[in-house]
Amino acid sequence: MPRIFAIHPYEIRLLYIYSKLPAEYKAKFNVYVRKNDKYIGSTVAKEGFDMVEFLRDCLNHYMSGDVVVCDMDICDTIQSAMTLRMPELKGPHPLSTLIALYKPLAHELVDPDPIWHEVVYLNGPWQSLSHEQRQVIAGRWIESRPSGKLFFKPVATSASALVKVVDNVEDAIETIDNMVPCIGNFANYVEHFYSTYRDEFFSALNLDQLPCSAVMVMEYIDTPIKCTVDGLVVDKEILFINVSSNIYYDDYPECFWGILFPSNVPEFVDKELRDAYQYTVTKMINEYGFDNGYIDVEYFVIANANGGVTNKLMEINTRMFSQCSPVYMGCMENANPLEHLINIQTGAPVSKPIPKSSPKCGMNAYLSSTCSGTFEDLFDLEAAKQCADGEVILTKYPKDRIQVLPGAKAALLSYVYVFGENIDECWEKYCGLLKKLLKFPKESPAWEYIEAGKKPYSKCDQYIANLHE
Repeated sequence: MPRIFAIHPYEIRLLYIYSKLPAEYKAKFNVYVRKNDKYIGSTVAKEGFDMVEFLRDCLNHYMSGDVVVCDMDICDTIQSAMTLRMPELKGPHPLSTLIALYKPLAHELVDPDPIWHEVVYLNGPWQSLSHEQRQVIAGRWIESRPSGKLFFKPVATSASALVKVVDNVEDAIETIDNMVPCIGNFANYVEHFYSTYRDEFFSALNLDQLPCSAVMVMEYIDTPIKCTVDGLVVDKEILFINVSSNIYYDDYPECFWGILFPSNVPEFVDKELRDAYQYTVTKMINEYGFDNGYIDVEYFVIANANGGVTNKLMEINTRMFSQCSPVYMGCMENANPLEHLINIQTGAPVSKPIPKSSPKCGMNAYLSSTCSGTFEDLFDLEAAKQCADGEVILTKYPKDRIQVLPGAKAALLSYVYVFGENIDECWEKYCGLLKKLLKFPKESPAWEYIEAGKKPYSKCDQYIANLHE
């Protein structure tokens, strides 16, 4: 029996999406999850994780007829490498997934008007500079930016871990210094993968090395509107799925809180975002070999003086945005990503998702905690069993240790999926679940909104009210 070969660090979320496949698909395909115990998720891994070994392991366990899927960074690069090695597979070229993974490349090769940025190589000149010399460089960065703020992140990351917004020289220097001990493991496994397959997969870049022990310093775009455009490419044809609004914490704007679907931006902004996505993905297809897979692009939406907007590329991700898949499936027909990927591999038609008449809105948000302990210490597992199907999808197992990662506001415990006829109805349902499921609800970053009677998307709504075509 053919398998859905999922390259994934944990299977809870994936198995939920599998459970929602039409019966005829489940009758034809089993699920097989291939994971590496040292790979945690996104770009986070334990000491000693080796991408080269992970690829070889996946190739060794692949069977003819398998449909290979992924929904996280690193996994998408492994999947794309398998596509080149196994002629029967369809998928993107590894070059396209590497460009998405290594954020400076995405801005330099794909973005026609990139946000200002520099790369600080931690094994390079920065380490030999005196504190006074570092002050001069950081001061120049801040003074040259209209917002006076900088955004720091590792050259490749997809999570809130290690990202930081700063507005003064000393914080800028401290942020880079704090990243030095944290980036090493990531640098080791990505650099090793690049050097191993440079000539086979990445020769078009014409780079002898891909230095990953590095920090990307960017101008911080101070806008509450940040949107994700999600879509699917099938034999070089782009199928749009949706535009959603990304919501971040007011006091910690680098940290993700959740998404609103559909986006709350005006229709003309929605159209401009789709046009920007069309340009970006077409370039990824034509110049870097992206094809037959999911690709989402995130944008900053900036208000102009005349009320219009400018969309600036934040990042590209060459995999499905699977934490949002339950929202898509709740609000749209033909929206199961596994069904799409199976159809691509088997040559069956891929149906474009279409909105349902009801519910009109969906929200994917985090239940997070600033506490440490085991998952079962912090989360009411018995109460979770009483929730509606798909309302709560756990990210941990009962005995897993919970720890807030450096630079993150809190540790993620579960995803929440709520639906309604408007976003405010979704928010009220989220608040009810937070109080019901977290054993220490006041230790959730969202509690400050509940206590103040505010909503995390209020600033976005206020900003949007001033936009016009």
